[in-house]
Amino acid sequence: MKICAGRKRDQKPHCRGDVYQVNLTYDLTVSSPLPAWDLYKQLRDKQPVPFGAFIKTKTTTIASFSPELFFMKRGRRITARPMKGTAAAGRNNDEDKKRSFALAADPKNRSENIMIVDLLTQRSREICKTAPLKRRTCLLSSDIRRYCR
Repeated sequence: MKICAGRKRDQKPHCRGDVYQVNLTYDLTVSSPLPAWDLYKQLRDKQPVPFGAFIKTKTTTIASFSPELFFMKRGRRITARPMKGTAAAGRNNDEDKKRSFALAADPKNRSENIMIVDLLTQRSREICKTAPLKRRTCLLSSDIRRYCR
């Protein structure tokens, strides 16, 4: 019930057009004999992801594990590689290829991909003043990456 109430509340900015997407998250408290950094390193070893973060403040520790590259800045270049749509890994490369084609052909996944690419393009234009943007809005099966072992 708590989640449903949160979702109703979060729809208002959507309806006004203030947001493209709302990700509902929750706090998770973990007890471990390990120091937080050591626990984070062990979890990253067991579930390697391309992008993660460990943030420790006076009051909070945040451990993030994500396969999604929202923004990356190297020098004067910004790269965004949003992730929309998921499928279970196949038992072999042929199954993976079939599933990637199915993901790329799915209208829901394609529309979510276009929406998030539009958002990131718009935000990038606000900070990229001198160079033209190279933008691809199509979800192609060749763009699909495998993020698990």
